Amino acid sequence: MFLFFSLPFVLLILTAQARNPPGANAQEISRDGLSLLYTAVRNGDTATAQALIADAREISPDVFSLLLRTAVTNRHMATAQVLITAGADAREIPRDGLPLLHIAVNNSDPATARVLIEAGADAQSLLTQAVLGYDFRAEEVLREAGA
Repeated sequence: MFLFFSLPFVLLILTAQARNPPGANAQEISRDGLSLLYTAVRNGDTATAQALIADAREISPDVFSLLLRTAVTNRHMATAQVLITAGADAREIPRDGLPLLHIAVNNSDPATARVLIEAGADAQSLLTQAVLGYDFRAEEVLREAGA
C-alpha cells in the first residue's frame, strides 16, 4: 500500500530533476527556443525559477523586466515576488507597454498588484485615473491591493 502512494511522488521528483538538472544554466535556450528560466516563470513554477535564479551568474535588467512582465501577465504572484526579491524592478515603465501595475489591475489580480505596490509601483496615479475615469473595477482592485 505504501508503494502505491509513494510512486507518483517519486515519479514527480524524477521528472523535475530530469527537466532541471542541478547547475542548469537559467538562460540556456531549450529545444523550443525558450530559456529554462522563462519557461519556469511562464508556467508559474516558482521553486524552479528561484533555483535557476540562485544558480545564475548574472541576469540582465532586460531579462528581469521580461520575466517580471511574464509573471504579472500570467497572474503568478509568488513568482513575481521571487523575481522582485532577486532584483527585478516593479516600478519600471517600459517604452513600449503598460506599467506592470496596470497589467495586474487589468487582470483583476489584487494579490499581484499588492506585491507590485509593496515593491514601489506607483499606485496613487493609477488610483486617481481610476477614480476620475469612473473605472470602478480598477478602483476596487487597487483598494483591495492596499492602494
